[in-house]
Amino acid sequence: NEVRRGGVTCCRDCSAKSKAALKKTHGESASAEYRTWCAMKSRCENPNFEAYEHYGARGIAVCEQWAKSFDQFLADMGRRPSKDATIDRKNTDGNYEPSNCHWATRLEQANNKRNNRLIEIGGVVRTVAQWARTCGLTEAGIRARLKRGISGQALISPKG
Repeated sequence: NEVRRGGVTCCRDCSAKSKAALKKTHGESASAEYRTWCAMKSRCENPNFEAYEHYGARGIAVCEQWAKSFDQFLADMGRRPSKDATIDRKNTDGNYEPSNCHWATRLEQANNKRNNRLIEIGGVVRTVAQWARTCGLTEAGIRARLKRGISGQALISPKG
């Protein structure tokens, strides 16, 4: 009767369903990708966030399409390939944007830090940690050799 009189446009059940549909967004709020997206935005946009000084304060930003839409972020990045994958910027001074971001393991991320010491030997550039893993030495051992002025192949040879 109310519908016929024009007082309401749909029944109580339909009204409840349409209100619920309006409230629902992407349905991903419990996902790791959504948590990554929220943390990424906080690092860059919230001066009260603990890591802001290393991101937003340095001028690192989230691209406009990602900042406005989790769905776009997910479409560009895809699902995490594994539980230990986190978002990584290829250029640590660059913004969070499709061309500069990928999923990486913690080890890959550790090799892409601003404070890493890069060493070139025989045309190959690696961090101290990567050279240590490659040649079976400790990072401390390589750093000690660097302090003594040793370079090149002698830096990573077992007899150094």
